[in-house]
Amino acid sequence: MWPWLIGTGSSWIEGIEPHRDDHRAGERAWSTGAGPRAERRAVRGGSLGLVTTEGRTVARTERSAGGAGVVGVVGARGGAGATVTGAALAAELARRGTAVLVDTGVGPSLDTVLGLEGHPGLRWPDLTGARGSVDPVLLAGNLMRWGRCAVLPTDDQRPGPPPTEVLPDVLRALASAYGSVVLDLDRAALLAAAAGDGGPRGDGGDAGAGAVGSVLLAACRTVLVVVPRDVPSVAGARLLRDGLVGDGRRVGLVARGPAPGGLGADEVAAAVGLPVVASLPWARGLGAAVDRGVGPALPTAAARAVARLARRLT
Repeated sequence: MWPWLIGTGSSWIEGIEPHRDDHRAGERAWSTGAGPRAERRAVRGGSLGLVTTEGRTVARTERSAGGAGVVGVVGARGGAGATVTGAALAAELARRGTAVLVDTGVGPSLDTVLGLEGHPGLRWPDLTGARGSVDPVLLAGNLMRWGRCAVLPTDDQRPGPPPTEVLPDVLRALASAYGSVVLDLDRAALLAAAAGDGGPRGDGGDAGAGAVGSVLLAACRTVLVVVPRDVPSVAGARLLRDGLVGDGRRVGLVARGPAPGGLGADEVAAAVGLPVVASLPWARGLGAAVDRGVGPALPTAAARAVARLARRLT
């Protein structure tokens, strides 16, 4: 049993992690929408033809249950370490089952951070035509791999966030194909969603950042806010807090060291108004590992903390 802050409507409830059989309560958005008739068609995703079948996704979602579900990871501020934390969590969840790490921001892309720039596999711009019930098996079979973990990155050569019009269908397919889906959430998109910026841009371009943030948040069973133990990070987490809690979603903080002013995890929790569900020590050498192209490699103490977090999520 693990305490979470579970949001229902506009209220906050200090709750206990539900039994695993109940873990899909926050994923109702993904359990409907496919009609009973099977209509087979091809959807072009860049150079890839994704064959889709209406009505199959819901059944596959039920069969893929058993992992952590859809977990969003966001930093309380820039440089908080959310991407590294999300990558380490996804890798650990992949060791325990099936997992995919998903880029949702505007850059730099995950393949750069993980040392996968030259690896073959789909990136978000390749999926601009993937509307409808995207086939989970075909999608999963065309993703790049980081060890045991699948990865869907953006593309630094074709910059921009995931296309809003295909985002729900692709996320639904990923949730069907993998027991755990870890989203590297874009903080600006979540803040825009909380501010109600969900409509199209005034210049006739793509939908605003808030539309992306709303879709991503609706997909999440759990959201983890990575908070370095300093005052600016606490302030950033407080800005995010109200927009994250709701719809039965579990929300918790991942406190990261060091604490230059001696701020403790309990003090962070009290100041933000959310429980700390994991504490990660400062991990030296991460930047050097990324520069060598091996991706973030956590030292033993931090890796053990991530393993404990993965156990609690599943």
